[in-house]
Amino acid sequence: MAWIDQWALAWHDWQHGSTRRRLARRADLSPALRAQQSAWPTAARMRRCWSTERFVVLDTETTGLDPAADRAISLGAISIVGGRIHLGDTFHRLLATGVPSTRNSLIVHGLTDATVARGTAPTEALSDFLVWIDDAILVAHHAAFDLAMLNHTSIELHGIPLQNLVLDTTHLAARLERGQQLGYGLDTLLERYAIAGSAERHTALGDAILTARLLLKLLKRLRARGLGSLRDLALSQEP
Repeated sequence: MAWIDQWALAWHDWQHGSTRRRLARRADLSPALRAQQSAWPTAARMRRCWSTERFVVLDTETTGLDPAADRAISLGAISIVGGRIHLGDTFHRLLATGVPSTRNSLIVHGLTDATVARGTAPTEALSDFLVWIDDAILVAHHAAFDLAMLNHTSIELHGIPLQNLVLDTTHLAARLERGQQLGYGLDTLLERYAIAGSAERHTALGDAILTARLLLKLLKRLRARGLGSLRDLALSQEP
């Protein structure tokens, strides 16, 4: 593994350890913060086989594509446990942000401002989400964008970004197909890995389920390459 990847993971270990120590000094921890306190995997857990982990695959629909100005208005997520997608273990909320959607985004997700206004306050939804995910490994396609959206609310609510380890199916696919110069958009990968379900696209929960199906196919191939531990997955993300 490249030393820069090892250094980056060590940096995250230190950073999250620092946050855990700060949280431990607080006497007013909510259930959400208690979950976040132990969300970053320990070194022993990182060495274990990833097949023992609970993955939470998530997606957001947003008011636009600018992480600085736009906000998530729909959050969908689904669990994978023991290599199986659990359709009975999902999370889906509309987030009443008060930020209007751009015309282009509205065309994609179809969520009008009036519909979104009937949703849950973002801080309440995020608190429920953090309790639900607990210490699961988070997964998303182009994860940096989705996490930026969620971290807006997490920092507003708790003063810290989400503490869970995050994997990106974009990077995992690129590592598997290194050197082939292929596209890595979600629709492209769904077609390449023979995953049907275009009718479910552009809803947060629908995209989360499709990404979960993609993740299982990627994990099967990564395991065949000898990447069996959680640490292997974390360090295999950069193409």
